[in-house]
Parts: sequence; C-alpha cells; structure tokens
Amino acid sequence: MTKTGSLVKPSKYLLLPAIVMLAGCVGLNPTTDAIIQIDAPSSLCWSGAIGDATREGCGSAAINVDSSIGIFAATAQKQSDDKQALTISLIIKGKVVDSATTTASYGVVIVSGSG
Repeated sequence: MTKTGSLVKPSKYLLLPAIVMLAGCVGLNPTTDAIIQIDAPSSLCWSGAIGDATREGCGSAAINVDSSIGIFAATAQKQSDDKQALTISLIIKGKVVDSATTTASYGVVIVSGSG
C-alpha cells in the first residue's frame, strides 16, 4: 500500500483478488431452481410471499422459484378461520428441504432452505 497524505491508497495487486472473490459471490453463480408446493383443499384460499413475489390462490399449487444465491423462503397464510390444513413444502433438486402445516384459523406457515 502507498500512503497519500493522510489516506492509505490500496495497491492494485491487493484489489484484484478482492474483486475476483466478490465476482464469484455475486452474480456469477448459476441460478438454482426450486419448487414451492402448496397443498390445500380447493375451498381453502391462501396468500403469501413466495420467492420474490406476493401470491395468492385457492387450493393446491406448485410455484417455480429461482435464486442466484441458492437460498429460498416462502410464507403463506390461510384466509379463513376453519380447521382445514394448509401445507407448504420447499423442494430443491427433487428433495423436500423443508415443510410446514397449519390448521389454525388464519394460520401461517413458513419454509426456508438452501441448495
């Protein structure tokens, strides 16, 4: 490093490895795909944050999500006060990584994982 006045100026030889390391962490990794599987009776409506969007629906659904960093999360809430079950599962590369179920009135389920 060279000193300029009271500032320390990093050498270009020190910056290059740092830039290469950051490039490997941000944006150059291949995108990982996952599926958020929602299982619910057709009369049960839900809403939530799945992937990078807010979604809603009634009954079962399979939603494809992707991530350049391989980390996934989903939250869904029942839109009724009955005892019907709402289940969401996170499936990465064909494997169920996380799953959650609620039968509570206006219950919430959360799944997350990486792959």
